[in-house]
Amino acid sequence: MLLSFFGKEGNNNLDISVFMEYPPDIVLEFFQQSYVNISLSVYQELKDQFADPDNLNENIPKWVLFIDKLLDMEDSLYSLEENRNLDFVGPAYYIKTNTRFFFYKTCFEHEGITAQDIAEMVELNSTPAINDLIAKHYATLKCKPASRKSREELLNDLQVSISALEEIEHISRQIMFQRRLIEIREAFLNAPYAALIEPEKPEDKPEKPVPKQSFLGSIFNPKSRAAFEAACQQYNHDLKVYYIKYREYEKACDRYKNALRDWESEKNYLINRSIEDIKKAKLKIKKGNRIIKIYNEVLNSLDIHPQYQSIVPLTRFYYYLETGRAFSIQECMNLYEQELKLEELKESQERLERNIMATVYYLSSEAAATTELPPYDNPEELMEMIYKRWQAEKRVET
Repeated sequence: MLLSFFGKEGNNNLDISVFMEYPPDIVLEFFQQSYVNISLSVYQELKDQFADPDNLNENIPKWVLFIDKLLDMEDSLYSLEENRNLDFVGPAYYIKTNTRFFFYKTCFEHEGITAQDIAEMVELNSTPAINDLIAKHYATLKCKPASRKSREELLNDLQVSISALEEIEHISRQIMFQRRLIEIREAFLNAPYAALIEPEKPEDKPEKPVPKQSFLGSIFNPKSRAAFEAACQQYNHDLKVYYIKYREYEKACDRYKNALRDWESEKNYLINRSIEDIKKAKLKIKKGNRIIKIYNEVLNSLDIHPQYQSIVPLTRFYYYLETGRAFSIQECMNLYEQELKLEELKESQERLERNIMATVYYLSSEAAATTELPPYDNPEELMEMIYKRWQAEKRVET
């Protein structure tokens, strides 16, 4: 699943923002050979906005018609809303992407897929493109003679390098996304006939309770008769729930049969589409690697040690040059090292102070529990007292 790329694997529920921002065809591109969960409350909100004449969102009518007509789920969703014994209905099948749809009565505990996630997937699935500013800078690398650069040139080099690092990070994610997409498409190609999944059967039909005693025996044992009657009532309720769920299961089976009827032709389309997706993904990976190589050449053109070729050090270098604290890359590196050492000393001092305060509070609590040392509200007073006692003991020893 592509959702594993965002740490949301298994959370296939769609947030209302997805329906507002994107039409079905864009969203379902990322749910090929997968499934989608939609809460009843989201569906009801879509229906309400669809009925609102003042609503101008073009995606809402597309989704409502897609769910009600194309998936043929309007009657089942009405049953889900009206029947308190139904927890969910589905699956419904969209064969063009082999996506299954489930609709749940209760809201989902975990955050699902948002419009922001879809936007990021659209961006990650796009073809990597070189940054214009970096491309212009790269074109001038071999043209410029080696000379001492001015402050403005150094600032420009650093800005380009920071942009290159940010672009490398983004393109690397695009490449990882394309590799994950290739894995999913290849998994389908390896087993296309197993891709269309049947609906799951409901739980087993409840068994009718059997009386433990004969009719005459139950007359003389009212407790046994009452227990049997309660079991019969529970059985009637469970049987009713079973038939309600089984009717929805039969509807799902009918949808599965209809999907299976069209599966042979659509399967071939999906196979060809998956092959094409793999080809496109490999080209995107190739182009991305080529751009990353250019960006690395830009980074290497700076006279900077590799250990400083990351966003944080280069951002500080830019600040040093911009504020006049340094006038060359070498001065930036020296100043950066000095600040790192000062930060390490500061962190060490803060750790020491925390340890001292922890010791002080510990001794303060010990003082409150002993008759030797009176309790002190102020830790500094306790430290002063301990120091004086230590000095007194030292004088006695000498």
